[in-house]
Amino acid sequence: MGVDLVTATGGYHEWQTQQGLAVELHKGKNTVTLKSLDNNWKLNWLMLTKS
Repeated sequence: MGVDLVTATGGYHEWQTQQGLAVELHKGKNTVTLKSLDNNWKLNWLMLTKS
């Protein structure tokens, strides 16, 4: 489990790529859940990479 801060992008339609923290997933099937304390945001895409 991890908690990360997403900084303001300057506007509702001002997209910005931001890098979050690293999380460790176990081999096999995993479920990733995003929760927000604010409802004034949009997620355009999410990329997970293997390190």
